[in-house]
Amino acid sequence: MIQDLEISNFRCFKALHIRDLSRFNVIVGRSGAGKTALLEALFFLASGGPQPILKIRQLRGLGEKTSISADTRSFRSLWRDFFFDFDEASTIELRSRGTDENARSLRVSYGSDGATVPFGEGSVDTLLRHATIDFEYEMANGRIVGCQVALTNQGLSFGAMVETFPAIFLSPAAREDPERNGQRFSFLSKRGEHEAVVSVIRKQFPFIENLSVEYSSDGTAMVHAKLHSMSEKVPLPLVSDGINKMLSILLAVDYCSHGIVLIDEMENGLYFDLMGRASKAILDAARESNTQLFVTTHSLEYLRALLPVAQEHPDDFQLLRTTNDNGASEIDCFDGRHFAAALEESLEIR
Repeated sequence: MIQDLEISNFRCFKALHIRDLSRFNVIVGRSGAGKTALLEALFFLASGGPQPILKIRQLRGLGEKTSISADTRSFRSLWRDFFFDFDEASTIELRSRGTDENARSLRVSYGSDGATVPFGEGSVDTLLRHATIDFEYEMANGRIVGCQVALTNQGLSFGAMVETFPAIFLSPAAREDPERNGQRFSFLSKRGEHEAVVSVIRKQFPFIENLSVEYSSDGTAMVHAKLHSMSEKVPLPLVSDGINKMLSILLAVDYCSHGIVLIDEMENGLYFDLMGRASKAILDAARESNTQLFVTTHSLEYLRALLPVAQEHPDDFQLLRTTNDNGASEIDCFDGRHFAAALEESLEIR
């Protein structure tokens, strides 16, 4: 697990050091205070190169396609808003400490720019030869690995991949597509490890008899549910959005053994009486697979539903409260016992 996290010059964080992270980390705070930015920093750090930029742009609602022109300014626009206060002269630094598989650091900085020429007068390779952005990783064993992003005639070149530790980012802005859930379910099924997930779903939703991967009418392999009341299996997204979300999280947790699962707006899609039971089942799965959770929420209803879970397993919880003062975000940390006590006293902790 990640125990300590340092962030410098990333998004709304000028300088941040979070200590004593736990298994289930709940992130609260006002809109714009840095909740999602914290998830993005973790996703960047876990990933093996700069490719997460495309995923993050999609999650932020900036579109599924990335279009840039063949000039330095357009190339830099892809990365500019990741730097604190848009300061491209600074260096983004991210560092995690904990178990060896989750310990690493990442430095992101621009190289010096060469002269540019008007679009159409010279190759893209020549134009952007010196307009680069560098990603330098230091692994737990001290090994330094670098990769460089450039724009070529074939499009963006992301350089060599770096070894990763497992990370999945779930967001209501870009739900896990049914085919990806089908792939993860199939992966677990081939290893004989899917029954734990199926058992949790059956326990929470007794009207579901079983789950399996089947092909839909358009040829997509996705998870289907066998319901006691129906003779034919039904694609799970048609049964319930909340059940499908819970399955997505459970599959991500099992798939990311010894890694991290990042969930933006945890309460989204969960009916109020499911929130506590779902969180208990997700925590149990995370403990079993040694997966770490980072979840954001705006919902006091969800936080209150967590109270019995936090009381039962205080050492597994940490509350991270984001605040923003004059454009720079900070995070206050509260351990599971203080978190549960605040909920018991009905204190406003959001």
